[in-house]
Amino acid sequence: MKNKIFSLINIAGLSIGITVCLLILQYVSFQLSFGQFNQNVDDIYRVTNDRYQNGKLIQRGTITYSAIGKAMQDDLPEVIDYTRMEPEGGATVINGN
Repeated sequence: MKNKIFSLINIAGLSIGITVCLLILQYVSFQLSFGQFNQNVDDIYRVTNDRYQNGKLIQRGTITYSAIGKAMQDDLPEVIDYTRMEPEGGATVINGN
């Protein structure tokens, strides 16, 4: 009861630390859950693109050229199948009329 401010700082720090730890664990769990529904999860890969300029990495991302899947399937016998992913947004698919 003598050191109310000191106790309040300690309790606030502990609660913030626990909250941040739980949020980090939730984020890691979410990131590791992608593709786990597929029975062939060990055979799924994502192509990334590293862009270099003058020997220095200037960009790293998952945006690649549209023909990369077909080219990899033609050139590499290990590639069984491929698919493309699009960001969420304005894609509209119309079948027939």
